[in-house]
Amino acid sequence: MIANTFIKRPVTAIVISIVLVLTGSICIAVLPVDQYPDITPPIVQVSGQFTGADAQTVEQTVATPHRTAGERYAWHGIHAEQ
Repeated sequence: MIANTFIKRPVTAIVISIVLVLTGSICIAVLPVDQYPDITPPIVQVSGQFTGADAQTVEQTVATPHRTAGERYAWHGIHAEQ
């Protein structure tokens, strides 16, 4: 039924096609789309106290193991800060 209408009236088919293309073009131009939304990257903060220890001892016994564990289990693209 619809096919016969468009076969018998090609001008109507052309006008409807042009209206659809123009409507789609206007919608694409007006539609707001953000490619990269505003997000806050995940942050992990670890703190600890080692009473009576100097900086080198804390680095060797606390900081280095935590950093290597964080690097081992980190997601792709997330790096441990130094």
